[in-house]
Amino acid sequence: MNIVKKIERYVPNFLLKSYRKLKRWNIINISSFRNQRNLRRLAGSRDVYNVIFFLEKSSCWKYKALYDLMEHSSHFHPSIIVCPNVLVSHEDMVRGMQETYIEMLKEGYRVIKGYEDVQHSYINVRDLDPHIIFFSSAWEGYIDKRFHISQYTDILTCYMNYGWATTPFEWSFVTNMCLRVWLYLQECKDYNRILKQWTPGMNAVVTGSPMYEAFLNASAEGKDWKIKNPKFKRVIYAPHHSIPEVADGIIALSTFLIHYKTMLEIAEQYKDKIQFVFKPHPLLLNHLYLHPEWGREKAVAYYDLWKNGENTNFVNGEYIDLFKTSDAIIHDCSSFTMEYLYTKKPALFLSNIGHEGQANEVAIRAYEAHYKAKTKEEICDFLDNVVLKGNDPKKQERESFYNDVLLPPNGRTASENILQEISKSLKINEDSI
Repeated sequence: MNIVKKIERYVPNFLLKSYRKLKRWNIINISSFRNQRNLRRLAGSRDVYNVIFFLEKSSCWKYKALYDLMEHSSHFHPSIIVCPNVLVSHEDMVRGMQETYIEMLKEGYRVIKGYEDVQHSYINVRDLDPHIIFFSSAWEGYIDKRFHISQYTDILTCYMNYGWATTPFEWSFVTNMCLRVWLYLQECKDYNRILKQWTPGMNAVVTGSPMYEAFLNASAEGKDWKIKNPKFKRVIYAPHHSIPEVADGIIALSTFLIHYKTMLEIAEQYKDKIQFVFKPHPLLLNHLYLHPEWGREKAVAYYDLWKNGENTNFVNGEYIDLFKTSDAIIHDCSSFTMEYLYTKKPALFLSNIGHEGQANEVAIRAYEAHYKAKTKEEICDFLDNVVLKGNDPKKQERESFYNDVLLPPNGRTASENILQEISKSLKINEDSI
């Protein structure tokens, strides 16, 4: 425990809150001054601006449409740096970075590894002469300090949450990065209002989420579904990682330990009608490794059951195609509560006690557009009546949520809104984009 933490233990709560508020305002004011200085220096100063996207893993990549817009613009030169996860072993760090690097390379991006294992060295980002940096995650502990926003106070920085913030807690909207970033991009006007309850001085802009055009533009290949017979319905099972016994933080959404056997039984029960894809949160496997009743061997064996089943599969990483080609989802994953509604398809939430207390007002509305289940019988009722028979009374509720919350403002896509905001600030002629 550092000296600051030790002191805070003995400071009255009201003084601690006042101190933290003052500290936050100080960070915002200093960052705002720096960002405006950087903008004055850059605006109108060049024909082409170098844009770097920091990316930890492919499942956090939400900027595809924005990257494509920049790639086809004469004013921007975008590229991606894959930042390795330093919280895992060196071997896993290199493997994860390499997997993301190859995946992004195959998609045709201009991509660079943030760490070279052969030379045992990190890339010097400044060698690329970045003018704008986009972050894909606000949790700085996952990556080396070379990629923290604190290292780039002289560069314009942008951030949007890689997943919709669904909790009512301040930390899900306000992080160290969000206080410092030049443009904090907001998914909807309700989020902007929630944010400004805590930090009215932040440079937040409502653009909509790039997830919108990811679903709008992505091809629908259905590559993750084993059975190609169109008579088989396609259902995703997506459990969250937040097992109360091992997950860090105060969120405890996961019902995995309740339903993990049940879902395999259901897959077997409906093997002549439905195929399933197991799409767990990327952190679930590591948390099962740590669980006293699981461990690595049991966790890997469970994942293999899904991977090797006749009518089941396991998917890790990018999931847009999976969502688009599915018929329904069964999950307890907070961000998917919002994201799956882009498909307008039926969704079943595996409820646990107290979930509503861990959701903000926007997420509660999305949650209410879901069917709910706590038992095997209720899950089967969803599959029988909604998925197989098409009885879908919540369809209109999902449509309303899509139109009111998920559609970006200004009659443009989210990426178009982001590019317009940046171009206006840099004094770039919008007609030439």
